[in-house]
Amino acid sequence: MNIAHIRAVVRRETAELLRSRAIFMTMTIVPSVLVAVSLLTEHAILQTPDAAFRFDTTMPELLERFAADGLDPKTAVLVLINEQFLTMLLIVATALPSTIASHTVINEKVERTLEPLLATPIATSDLLFGKTVVSIVPGVILTWIAYGATLYGFHEMSPPIVFASATRAVWPLAFTMLTPLVAMTSALTSIVVSSRVNDPRTAQGLAGFLVIPLLGMGISALLGAVTINAIWVFYSAAALLLANIGLLALASRLFSRETILTRWR
Repeated sequence: MNIAHIRAVVRRETAELLRSRAIFMTMTIVPSVLVAVSLLTEHAILQTPDAAFRFDTTMPELLERFAADGLDPKTAVLVLINEQFLTMLLIVATALPSTIASHTVINEKVERTLEPLLATPIATSDLLFGKTVVSIVPGVILTWIAYGATLYGFHEMSPPIVFASATRAVWPLAFTMLTPLVAMTSALTSIVVSSRVNDPRTAQGLAGFLVIPLLGMGISALLGAVTINAIWVFYSAAALLLANIGLLALASRLFSRETILTRWR
């Protein structure tokens, strides 16, 4: 890869993105709503009498491991709900970058601003990697901000043992390692699809089908089928890294510069 070419693409794409304020407004909705819902749910549970929670009636299968740790039913529910909301924040990182990634190719096709760039000697992989970087940065930052806001709310409302569970080392590790990789997978998938279609909504829809395995991994953790720990994070990060390398190679192969230059004249 040519670092100078990638930097030039990043500067160009960033300038274009900063002109699209509507995209930023749209991107903030999902994480903002998720943070609000998580904190409101936390507040509602805290206001509910302790007697309303029992291990044998309140999600018994999911709460078995918490009973073994000596937690009372209400505390166990708080820990479980918080972990599920944090898992959902990780899943959100798949949705945010696809909006930018699908627009960055398709809108340039329609507006014919992609042609001068494709006529330069820049390598396709450098071009797509630069576009991917710009696509994922806003989503990653928003996810991290939402994570910080959620932790702050938990700190202000939750009992110490509940907050300690939400801040144990695996969560910062997961958000640091997985969020950029998840976002990159989503962005590269959208770019692969966008190179073959001419409508952003179609691209996002098709990309959504292609990241179903990724969503399935997050939903499995959400439902308690797998436990999020350091081993799970490292294996997931390795799988995502390999997937992203493959997706970048596939995107570079499918991104036909000559076809785009002639089809959109």
